[in-house]
Amino acid sequence: MGSLACRVWRVEAELHGERLREFGAGTPTTLFGKLDSLWHYVVGRDDGKGECWLRFVLPGTATRIERRVTDPRWTLFQRATFAGRKLAEKVDGERGGVSAPQMVGDVLSFLGARSNLPELSDASARDLIRADFARAADQVLLVSHLQDTYLRRRAAARARNWARPKGEGP
Repeated sequence: MGSLACRVWRVEAELHGERLREFGAGTPTTLFGKLDSLWHYVVGRDDGKGECWLRFVLPGTATRIERRVTDPRWTLFQRATFAGRKLAEKVDGERGGVSAPQMVGDVLSFLGARSNLPELSDASARDLIRADFARAADQVLLVSHLQDTYLRRRAAARARNWARPKGEGP
């Protein structure tokens, strides 16, 4: 019995937090509706329109890589669809880091896991936020090595974001 030679190709891309938010796909619900657009942003489209991050080209068809002809086998990946073919569009967002809703959720999760969310029904939202964040900070201060970690991460965050004018890239 003869052996069958079979070539298998796999193309994989990982897009995380900030990049997903740039495309308006930062939640599971929004991600599902953007799978095709994200895929085509990575591998391109079979109609040749738009840019892509990754492309398989025929060697020697041009001296500059961006002018080379796309290998016909690559169109298999460019034609793949998942949930509809909406075009990828970047949306303006923050300059990285966690979003404000994520930060609030993290603090509440942290305090809730430690049974440290007392009932304060007569307090305003502003007072609750201040009290909850202060309690979270007090809890963090109980762990000495986190103070050093905090100082190191704070300096790195300032270096990345503080002096750069809003709108400039990372």
